[in-house]
Amino acid sequence: MRQTLAAALLLLPLAVPAEAAPFSSFAPSFDCAKALQPAEKAVCADATLSSMDRLLDHAYRMALDGLPAEQAAPLKGDQVRWLLERARAFKAANEDRSVLVTLYDQRLRAVIAKAGPRILPAALAKAEPIDPLAEAGPGAEEEIAFVAYVLTSLYPDPPVPGAGGEAEVMSPYERYAGFTYAGALPDGRLFVAVAQDCGAYQCSTTPFLVDKAKGTAARLAVEVVEKGKRRLDPQAVPLGAPTVRGDVVEVFEQARGAGDCGVKWRYHVEGTTLALVQAVEKPACDGKDWSRAVTRSYGKPN
Repeated sequence: MRQTLAAALLLLPLAVPAEAAPFSSFAPSFDCAKALQPAEKAVCADATLSSMDRLLDHAYRMALDGLPAEQAAPLKGDQVRWLLERARAFKAANEDRSVLVTLYDQRLRAVIAKAGPRILPAALAKAEPIDPLAEAGPGAEEEIAFVAYVLTSLYPDPPVPGAGGEAEVMSPYERYAGFTYAGALPDGRLFVAVAQDCGAYQCSTTPFLVDKAKGTAARLAVEVVEKGKRRLDPQAVPLGAPTVRGDVVEVFEQARGAGDCGVKWRYHVEGTTLALVQAVEKPACDGKDWSRAVTRSYGKPN
């Protein structure tokens, strides 16, 4: 046990300020040349696990930053115990990669939760606009994944029965990195749609408003339409591809089939609400453009 604990301590991230751990390297947070355990080697050999290890290191450093020694000690002890559990669980699962993905996901959220709201200013500082439909590069994707983890850990939605989508083939990190959208509003704030449950055509997203200048964030409630009437849903997760155009947030909910059919939901950000402005529907999947001849509009026109 003493030798194992010593090895874990050697790989434990140092308690240095968060600024010292940028997403500039695409190796794990530890030296793979010194990796001895199967779990460590598995992380070194897997791009997603390496990214999650870097994010955990980033969150851990942020959580430690500025803490007095007596408050930092319990967090350091938890991290050592987690490293030991990582090795044990991976071995017990016959070196199943998915076990490591789950362990990293759980630990990352736990560390963020322990840091609490004080992690927000540093976590949001590097948030930048990013569109899943445009090439951004692995560094930008990792940055937005970290922002997504912080937002969903500090402002969690209740679990949705039956949700899952691509969960068996796509980890939360891969959804966050590959499909989270961030668009700049005219006042400089960011509308961030964190990808949660993805299917064949689109993802459902949790909407947030991020103010980098103030280091704050808010989970947005959404006006939805039910039986022809609008109501405010604090836990709504819009389905579709989001876009920010000026002060309008548009979510294109694509229907099944060819022809670019579906509904374009258009909102304004009003306080902590996505207020519905217009919904334009194209029911025919006929390949034609979105002209007035093939659309229906309801709600308040823009």
